[in-house]
Amino acid sequence: MTFVMPETPWQPTTRFVRGRIRATSYTDREYIAALLHAERLLDGHPVRGFAANVALRTLLDIYPAECNCIKRELREGAYTPPSEFRRLKDEAEAKLRREAEAIKLARQEEEMDDYRWWLDQGGGES
Repeated sequence: MTFVMPETPWQPTTRFVRGRIRATSYTDREYIAALLHAERLLDGHPVRGFAANVALRTLLDIYPAECNCIKRELREGAYTPPSEFRRLKDEAEAKLRREAEAIKLARQEEEMDDYRWWLDQGGGES
């Protein structure tokens, strides 16, 4: 999913996003556009509509640490400093790697089960 900067620029409402803007180059502005969208979707109002829910789910999947920092600041007023954000981002990336590895192993096991079934049915070996 691609996020583009709005025609009328949104002003960031959190210190976290303002800090990310300062730490991000112009060539990576799509990242900032995504964070601005996250701010709007996580502002405490119920997310309405199918498209908004899909956008929010996508943002939460792609940027879990960022969305948690934004949500925490919007709802609790708690700013996440850069060092804490880096730790949270590292944890989120490690979790994604573990989940991807588990999915890969499950697919390999399923493939082996299918292959064994194939052989049991008299299918030829590949």
